[in-house]
Parts: sequence; structure tokens; C-alpha cells
Amino acid sequence: MDFYSPYIVYIETMKICIYLLIPIFLSCRQPYNSGEEINSPSDSGEKEIPSELEFEQDASYEPLASGSAIYYLDALNGSDDNPGTENAPFQSFEGLWSHLTGGEIVYLKNGLYDDYLARQFFSFSNWISFKPYPGHNPKLGRLTFQGWNGIEANTFGGLYSFYLDFIGLHFADGISLTSIKNIWIRGCSITRKGELTGSVEAISKIGIDIRNSGNIYIENTEMTRIATGLAAYGKDITIKDSHIHHMTHDGIQLTGVHIALVEGNRIYNADDGISDDSGFDWNRHNDGIHVYIRGNGNSSTYENQDVIIRGNTIYDIHGQGIQFNNYHYDPITNPFQNRNFLVENNIFGPTASPVFHVSEGEPVAQLVFRHNTVLDFGVDGRSFTGIAGRQTDCLSYHVDFSTQCTELEVYNNIFATRTAVSTSAIRRDHNMVQSLRGGGSALGRGSFIYEEPLFSNLEKLDGKLLPGVPAINGGTRLDANGQFVSSEKLNNFDFYGNQRDNRPDLGAFEEEGNYPELEEPLVLDSNPKTIFIDDFEDGDLEQDLWLDDPGVAGLSWTGSSQYSAKMNSVFNSIALSGPVGADGGTILLCEAGHDWEDYTLEFKATSYLPRSDGPVLLARDESNYYWLDIARETGRLLRVDNNVSTMLLQADDLRIPHGGIQHYKVKVKHIVSGGIQFKVWKNDSPVLDYTDISTESESFSSGRIGFHRYVDEESMYYHRIDVDDVKLTLD
Repeated sequence: MDFYSPYIVYIETMKICIYLLIPIFLSCRQPYNSGEEINSPSDSGEKEIPSELEFEQDASYEPLASGSAIYYLDALNGSDDNPGTENAPFQSFEGLWSHLTGGEIVYLKNGLYDDYLARQFFSFSNWISFKPYPGHNPKLGRLTFQGWNGIEANTFGGLYSFYLDFIGLHFADGISLTSIKNIWIRGCSITRKGELTGSVEAISKIGIDIRNSGNIYIENTEMTRIATGLAAYGKDITIKDSHIHHMTHDGIQLTGVHIALVEGNRIYNADDGISDDSGFDWNRHNDGIHVYIRGNGNSSTYENQDVIIRGNTIYDIHGQGIQFNNYHYDPITNPFQNRNFLVENNIFGPTASPVFHVSEGEPVAQLVFRHNTVLDFGVDGRSFTGIAGRQTDCLSYHVDFSTQCTELEVYNNIFATRTAVSTSAIRRDHNMVQSLRGGGSALGRGSFIYEEPLFSNLEKLDGKLLPGVPAINGGTRLDANGQFVSSEKLNNFDFYGNQRDNRPDLGAFEEEGNYPELEEPLVLDSNPKTIFIDDFEDGDLEQDLWLDDPGVAGLSWTGSSQYSAKMNSVFNSIALSGPVGADGGTILLCEAGHDWEDYTLEFKATSYLPRSDGPVLLARDESNYYWLDIARETGRLLRVDNNVSTMLLQADDLRIPHGGIQHYKVKVKHIVSGGIQFKVWKNDSPVLDYTDISTESESFSSGRIGFHRYVDEESMYYHRIDVDDVKLTLD
């Protein structure tokens, strides 16, 4: 008896129970957004994200029709010379196959059925169902079905219709499907024989291997003791409510699928037992779901497109939870891409590498990432032991997206730690992060930090929220432009099929019984503005239209690329972050305000051992401005003429202290008799009052605001000051 024999016995005994529960399970689980469409551009020109897929096969299909012809197989007592009746069953698939025309039901009695290869160059007329004889536990060897003989054209998505439906069976050495259509696998268990590591052949063993096939439907099926649970290349593929675990390679590989649904699966425990730099040719990286374009991607069929990855639970992976690759992508010479993906309502536990990763040079086109939950198990993470015997510490919670992704939308998610969402994303708002370990990337308007307990039972990995936490009603139904999206683009259900309300909860779980008011859409105001503000909650330095109110406009900024907007634990929000370790001077200026004369500038600031940093006033350009240096040991006011600095005043009380939040107010006024007056308050206390009456001041009749840091050799390793809630009021 090998190590896994007890586990196989367990699968055998549970298999019938699983089959009996299928109708109950399906009746209890609510569907996701049934009837929605994908890839149909709206009249407004907006991109339609995949919300529900339309497969060729009717989802209401029930193959076990009354009056169907019935055949029986008995590996122990049957004979292929028999007529296949209950009392005189066939012994094998070899004896059965020539009797099938379509519409039959096949019952399998106890025994081990040998490997079987079916090459078929015609289509059955109707569905053929295979299921265990009541009270029996048959075990099948490897089944291989091919609809292509190497001569006829290899049609993408399958050439011949096999119409085979397998229910509640155990496949001891996997299933291979090549160039065929219409296969259902429901309530089954899949394993592979022999070693799963130690050679390329072993690590290449796949539980369900789908090659150039279509209308493949896998539901409520267990795939375990395998290298890869399932690999799919084809069209109209569903992998739903299945249990994929204890692998030595990947859980699911999507290697060129058009129209696919990966929903409700639990994927965990993947490890080949050796390090990626071990030098063994059979070593493989592990991913829960690996989405990639094979080879040079020299055909559109190699693209993965129109795919929903929804409601899955992924954790304990010695690699990434979900990984996207496109190894040979080039926008000119090799433009094929993974495209049109909706990733929603998934629950991620920690993994050894990022839980979600789109490699930088391998972008995805039209990727929507919404209502996902990353569970934070803290700095200690989780540990698991793979079937190769190695213990793996899962310490990564990282989520990132290539900056080259096009039409990227990231919203209504719960993240654990550092998350990299490029400012090139067309939408990145209403996200929550549980910890700033590893850095604080911007997550967009409506985003926030929450470091208190969030989940009712973290160890269950169910994503259920504690009552009253701010993730509840923390999401949005408005689009990036502040308008209600069309009904077909709404996310109407959570991980459990519960209806989402007017203000959806962040993450995969929706608390029932809440009745929040509907959000107000954004209404822009075109009247003249006298107040200009930026709270940086949009996560970038562009003008935030959400700050457009009567008399108020948002600010946009230009200048040094070393300034950015990031999550800040002191402000507990997104703030303007200055450069760290940059050599020389950096300046950031607002893009408006060339005519601003007299005004009051207010902002909040926090610091950690900064030097030479602060607001810029009356800036004509990046070489001519006044500079209020609040980050020196002694605060100072300087005038910069053609990059030549003149210190006008020192004021000890002006300096920003280490730590905490300080509120600064700076009033600039041109005096009628000549000169420019500067008044500064810190936390409502006056700290500076100075009038520049020099002849040089005459050239600063008006100008913009900004922020500037000068870093010399002595101070280049000091940290920055961060700024939030900038407000400028014209006098």
C-alpha cells in the first residue's frame, strides 16, 4: 500500500455521497448574474466586461432522460460478448463503444476499468451518460478521447461532438480530451498514477487535459494527487465548484481559452518539493491558476480571452495564487494578449509568492479586478506541507498589475498589504488595505487603511466580515466618472450568491440585512472657482473631478516624477509622498495658477527626520519661486531667482517636528506700497511674518503653488515629509 491509498479509499467512499448531494447543492446555490452579456459594445462606446458567459450548451441540460436506452458495464463479471444488459453486462469500454449512438445511459458496476482510447471521426446524436450502478464504486483507468486523426483540419474548439456526461465516477489516471466537443464531468474524482515528481514526465501529469476542445463542463469534481489539476486550451470551458488540491505543479492552467468560467473552486496545496533554482529540468513553478500564452503566441487561438475567474478560494501555494504570463509579447511583432478578464469575488489566503501577479512586460488587456478579498494572517503567514514532503511558509499577500495593462479596473477590494496598481489604470478606487507592511501604494478614491480585526473567523478562510467594520457599505456602484453603470455591468452577487445592496461591501462577502441609501452621482460645476484643493484620494497627481463643487476645483500637478500619491499610515489615507534618497533638487508645481496673486495656502504634513523640504509659493516656473523650507533644523524662507537661492528669514517655530500631523496655513499678500508679505501659522499659532521689499520681489507679481525638496550629500538618505489636504483660497 502506498502513502496515498487511505486517501483514495476515502475518495471512493465519499464519491457516492457527493453525487447524491449534487441536486441539493445546485438548488441552494444562487446563480451569478444570469442572463448578462459580454463583449457587446454599448451605444456609449464603453467596454463591456464579461459578466456572464453564453456557452453553446444549454445550462439546463439534463442528460438522464426517461426512456433512454441503458447499458451496463461490469469489470469483474461482465463480458464484451454480452448484450450489455443488467444481467449480462459488458466488461469494458471496448465492448460498449460500438453500441453507442447517442442518448444512452451507461451504469458501471464495481471493478477497475482499464485505460481506454477512443478515436472517433463522427458525432453522436445526443448525450450519453455514465454513472455508477447504485451502491457500486467503480474505478476507471485513463480515458483518452480524440476527435482528430492528424489528417483532417484541427478545428479550434473541437471537431466532433462526443456528447459524453460522466457523473460520480473515479478516474484513477486522469482524462485527456483532444479536438472534441460536448463533455460534462460532474461529481467525479480525478487522480494520476505513479510518481508526480523526479522527471519531466511525472511533473507533466494532468488530471483533466483539455486540448483544442469545446463545450467542456466540469462541476463539483475533486482533482488531487496530480501534478496539474486541469489544463485547458479550447472554447466554452467551465470549471465550477470543484476541489483541486495536493498538486506538484499548478491547480488550473489556461493556455488559450475563449469564453471560460472558473467559478467556485477551492484550490490549495501546490508544491513540487524543490527550489526553483535547483537546476533539475523537471522543476516547476507552482500557481493556483496560471494564465499564459504558449510558445510564441503566433495565433489568436493562443490568447486567453473572455474569461471569468469568480468566487474561488486560493491559498497555500508555493508560487502565485493567480499568475498571468505572456512570455513573447511584443506590441508590434507579437501582439497576442490575454484579454477581457473579470476577476471577482475570490478569496485569497497567503501564498509563497504574490497572491495575484501580472508580470510587468506581459500586460493583460481589459482586466477588471473587483470584490476580491485577501486574508491577512500577519507577518507569520501560514504554513503547509506539500505531497512532496516539503514545508512551505506562505508569507506573501502582494497583488500587482503590469503598468502596461490597458483598460485596467481595480475597485471594491480588500487587500492585505502592499498592492501595486498603476496610475495608468482607468479605475482604482474604493479599496481597503489591512496593513502597510511592504509599502503603501495608492489604491484610489474611497480607499482607506483598517488595521483592526476584520473577519469573523480568519482560519475558516470564508471571508465573512465582522459586524460594523468599515468594509461594510464601503464599496461603490458608480463608475470611474461618478455615474451609475449600466445594469449589465453591475456586480449583483457576492461569493455566496447573496444579493449586493445599494452600497456593496468591500471584498467577496456581502452582509445581508443592510439597507444603505443609494449613492449620489457626480455632478460637475462649470462656474468660476476661487478655492482649489487636493486630498490625493484619487491616488494620482491628476485633477480629481470628485473635488469639483460650486466655487471649488481640484488641482493637478506637474514636475518631478519622484513625487507620488501613496497610502500613509499617519494620515490613514492617501497623501502626497515626496522623494526618498534622490540626489539634487526636485520640485512639483500645480498646473493651474499662473495668475494667482494673493492667496492662502493650507495643508497638513507629517515627517520623519526630513531636511530641506516644504511648499513653493508664487512660482513662475521650476527655477523662480519662493520656498518655505519647514524641514530644516531651523525653518527658513527663501527666494529662488534663476535657481540661485537667497535666504530671507529663519524661524525656529516654523520647523515641522518629527512625527504627528501638523497643520500649516500660509498667507501671501502683495503690498500696495511695494513688497510681498508672507504670514505662516502652524496649528493655528503664528510662526512667521515677513515682507520682502527687495527689488527682486517685483518680478513675482503672481504664480503657482507647489512643493520642493533639496537633497544634498549630507541629507540624501533622510526620509521625506508627506502632505495631505492641500487647499488654496484666492483672496
